[in-house]
Amino acid sequence: MGQAQEELYHYFGSYSPTGGETSHLAIEAFEIWRNSRTGQTNIETGNNPATGRLDEWLAKDLTRCGSIDESIVCVARIVLADKDDRPRQPRKQLQAISDIIDHFGLQLAHNYAQSCVLGTATFPRKSLSHGDDSHMSTYMLVHPKLEAIWSVCLSDTPNGRQATARTQVVILAGESERSRLKSMLSRTWDPALTSHPMFPAFLCGLIITQEVDKTHDEIRVSMRSIEARTGHHMSRAPAEPAQGGWGHLSARTSGFARKLASTSRKIQVAKEFQDFISTHVKQPSGITGTNDEGENLIKQHVEHIRSRLNMQWLQNEFLTQKVNIQLTAIFNLMARNDSSVGLKAASSSKTLALLALVFLPGNFVAALFSAPLFDWEGADIAAAKANSSSSNPGIGVGLKPQFQLFWAITIPFTVLAFFLYLGWSLFEKRRFETTTADEECG
Repeated sequence: MGQAQEELYHYFGSYSPTGGETSHLAIEAFEIWRNSRTGQTNIETGNNPATGRLDEWLAKDLTRCGSIDESIVCVARIVLADKDDRPRQPRKQLQAISDIIDHFGLQLAHNYAQSCVLGTATFPRKSLSHGDDSHMSTYMLVHPKLEAIWSVCLSDTPNGRQATARTQVVILAGESERSRLKSMLSRTWDPALTSHPMFPAFLCGLIITQEVDKTHDEIRVSMRSIEARTGHHMSRAPAEPAQGGWGHLSARTSGFARKLASTSRKIQVAKEFQDFISTHVKQPSGITGTNDEGENLIKQHVEHIRSRLNMQWLQNEFLTQKVNIQLTAIFNLMARNDSSVGLKAASSSKTLALLALVFLPGNFVAALFSAPLFDWEGADIAAAKANSSSSNPGIGVGLKPQFQLFWAITIPFTVLAFFLYLGWSLFEKRRFETTTADEECG
């Protein structure tokens, strides 16, 4: 049955949306050691398997003898590596992380994770060769900037009297996520929590909640300056108005909307991680070595994180509404500016029309006098006679027959043109009203 279930994971693992170009630019290992007598744990940091001899690090003894009836056992090995889509990667470190994945028995989980963008998975349990009751369970959590795969198996102590669960983890993360993981692992955690098989999932959930808080803080602060610029807010806290054109502010605010959409997805993924942890706490995988204290502790942490995620969801919805309001305000302000430009253009056209109206009568008179409608030669002769006979010459121009013909043709054509224009305007208005009525009726 287990082999049949693995076939599906092998099928999906043969496909990778990133094209197999994921690079791992740095490797750092953490080891959690627990004292069998006191129960106290100690996290050792600063190990880099890629810089030394990897085979020695993988094969090193994971138990240390203490005093009488005391042993120190490595209960978890956590390997952090950068997850980067850039094509450049050190070949040595790529080989190192591949060897670690193979040694931890995580090749199937890693291949399957490459085919996922988001998700969780529990792989079929495998029996180990050194005992009928010994087995290994494998888990996976995937986020666009985070891939966590780990196995939980049994490890005998030197005296052979007790079986302890050992967790072997490989986490591929972005630079910021990796930095937060290192910070978390450097903190002091309850021994029962660090020994629990779901501790890696717990860490991944914490990282996402921190990212959500960081994104919300950045957007909340940046939106104050945009609100001060648009004036669409009721905030009493003064803020310096944002600089730049409206187009720049629109692009910036749209970027905030995209970030909030991504944050909404992160919150949903974090909730899925908490459900994944709860499922395996309520229905243990059969791995021994966990205790009731660790179970109760991780249950409490999961409930607290769930409550926090619900509040983050409300905050995300509130910020999304604020961003949408500012986008609408910016759009309206841009439209108002465009209408102002249109009004300025209309004012310029009106000025040109007035100037044309000033010069149009003179142009009309000049064109009329240049037409062969007047008897200018007869007027010149009459003027010469008037000058010789009188001291007050008069001004007179005789009319030719073509003058009456000009007006007889021009006036009817002008009236016809106005009637045609009026008829066309009425036709267009009626057609627009008919089209609008048809669209409203569906």
